[in-house]
Amino acid sequence: GPVQERELVKTKSMYFNDTLSSGAIDNIVRLVEIMPIGAIAELSAYGGILATQPGNLTAFVHRTGIAYHLLITVPLTGNSTADTPIWAWIKQWDTMVRPFSNHQSYQGFLDSDLQDPEKSYFGDNFQKLQDIKAKYDPKNVFSSGQPNFGADSSPLTNQNSPDTFVPGTCPWVSGGNPPGPRSSGIGKNDNRWMMLTRVLGFVVIML
Repeated sequence: GPVQERELVKTKSMYFNDTLSSGAIDNIVRLVEIMPIGAIAELSAYGGILATQPGNLTAFVHRTGIAYHLLITVPLTGNSTADTPIWAWIKQWDTMVRPFSNHQSYQGFLDSDLQDPEKSYFGDNFQKLQDIKAKYDPKNVFSSGQPNFGADSSPLTNQNSPDTFVPGTCPWVSGGNPPGPRSSGIGKNDNRWMMLTRVLGFVVIML
């Protein structure tokens, strides 16, 4: 069958060491209430056997002391006018929620807005990973797509902030054309059942 077209999205990932404070919960709920259509906010509980393993067991450093992981994903249209309010919404997670986190992020969700991506993704494992890369991939055959990772130098044009974002192009779609619009911008979801499901899901996770 036909190959499914890739989507243009922006993601943010945050880890929390402790039970979420009332301030963090209030800010999360505020942002969920104005969530753009098609966006996802997923809060996952950590712990169990993962918490008993050392952070240097693998490249995945987010183990000991982690209580929750929050993933935010929002689709973009590639149209700068339509995407402006969506960018404004996703950026609010950095100002309203990230200060409550431990400033770590999952490396599978690249975010060029991070001030120190190496530390956020890999923590104390980063230097060891750089040494391994220098030994086994000196020509940078495998690159992350995010600058500052060893020999990586090309920016993620579909993950950058609005000041450097190049609308209308998407390196992950054949021909560079982004998919059609999926979100009408920021605003309260008119589907009350969908909003109720989101809020109830968040409450269940917190319980």
